[in-house]
Amino acid sequence: MAELILDTNLPLIAKGVSNFSAECIEACKGWLDEIFDNQHLIVIDDEYHLLDEYRNSMDSSGPQDYGNRFLKWIYTNQGNPALVKQVHIHSIGGHDFSEFPESLRQIGFDRSDRKFVALAIANNCQAPIIQAGDSKWIGWQGSLAEHGVNLILPCLSELKMIYKKKMGE
Repeated sequence: MAELILDTNLPLIAKGVSNFSAECIEACKGWLDEIFDNQHLIVIDDEYHLLDEYRNSMDSSGPQDYGNRFLKWIYTNQGNPALVKQVHIHSIGGHDFSEFPESLRQIGFDRSDRKFVALAIANNCQAPIIQAGDSKWIGWQGSLAEHGVNLILPCLSELKMIYKKKMGE
């Protein structure tokens, strides 16, 4: 069973809260369908930094769209080590973690996204991060790879177009 770390935007795009294409939305739904079918081991941190972010963006008791279903799934299964792996990351205040590499701080990596990278590194880079909606990650992909952090980008073509516009290319 492959391990995965989910950025919050994957369930949000699957939920339809974005301007992404139907193809991107379906790709995100496909990943969540695999998770709901227990085909992946989802990695979260044991102090619930990821769960807190998920909870702030979704509602497990709300309409059962893909995002809310994911939040309910993660809450239901967080104590089941066959489906959810909890890894410790060391908070050093705010949105910063000791596992997060200094070189990534220097390139301006978003503070709110550092927990995903810290988790990947604390988990010995065994789980790629699925990043569906933030084009900045394309610019960081090489630097992440230098630290062994891999990405899955289900909406790559759209992210490339957005990234090129942002960068003025």
